[in-house]
Amino acid sequence: MGPKPMPGPQTDGEAERFVMGAASCWMGGLWADALGEQDEPPFNVSDIHDARTAGIQRRCEALLVHAYGVVDPTQYQQLRAVEPRLVDELAARVQAIAATDRVDQPHAAELAKLLRVLADAERENILARSAADDVKRDEAGPSGPAERATDKTLAGQALERTAGIQALLTLPPGEYAHEARALGLLCALDRLEIARKLPKHLKIYAVGAPFVPVFGVQPPVVPGDPTVPIKTGTWPGYLVDVAAASGHPVPAGVTEPIDRESLAWVGVLQAFADRLRVEQRAVSTRTPLPLVVGRVADRLEKENGTMRAFVKAEQRAQK
Repeated sequence: MGPKPMPGPQTDGEAERFVMGAASCWMGGLWADALGEQDEPPFNVSDIHDARTAGIQRRCEALLVHAYGVVDPTQYQQLRAVEPRLVDELAARVQAIAATDRVDQPHAAELAKLLRVLADAERENILARSAADDVKRDEAGPSGPAERATDKTLAGQALERTAGIQALLTLPPGEYAHEARALGLLCALDRLEIARKLPKHLKIYAVGAPFVPVFGVQPPVVPGDPTVPIKTGTWPGYLVDVAAASGHPVPAGVTEPIDRESLAWVGVLQAFADRLRVEQRAVSTRTPLPLVVGRVADRLEKENGTMRAFVKAEQRAQK
């Protein structure tokens, strides 16, 4: 978040930077990756504290110092868990800072609302990731049918909670509508990452609702019970439809199912990059958000280009 003057009439955009400081903490690994904080093997294995983890901790602690003056371990855990009571306190702090800020004073209520909606979206993703990880562990290791069924049911319930993400993506026009949409796109992109390695049914639960305001494509209808198998090809077909609707269709000459699904996946990533670029040009330059959004878009574009080049090379080799 950078050096912070004491709140007062001399500050410009300090409340907005506070909100983005919360975003940098709650988005954790996504924000760290955008800043190039990579895990590296430590020289001393007994003292593992990689750059990625350290960066996340530093940003979260900076927010607490800004809000409370100190880092309390309990508050740190509450912050990482996006607990509602602490979010209320942070929202009050946003309004207090904005009250004496030359830029933010007219927008105090909007900034507090943006913080609250972002908190709702990030809380949804935290719960979704935790439940999805339980299912992935079941798939990777020994577990009984009852445990698998329970974990899938709980994951389905968690993955379907997307009201916060959708609120960010559809916030009415206002001073921070572009910031909200940029953050919403990052949260929806995080959902796509959570969907990796999940059973096909749960993949649709993970991204179906957020993809409607992003791409305008309705998800396929699937059984309400996450333990019931879905028709083969439903998930890849859905991805192909989303990629096509967003302007990055799977080439007609690609017929192998695995290649079609891979190209649809990166087509959706490229579509996210396109939309992030639009918001990058519109968001405030007083915070690191445009830098983060731009670097995420860079990564998505690179992944799309790499996969498309690989499939082309594979097709040439088969001729």
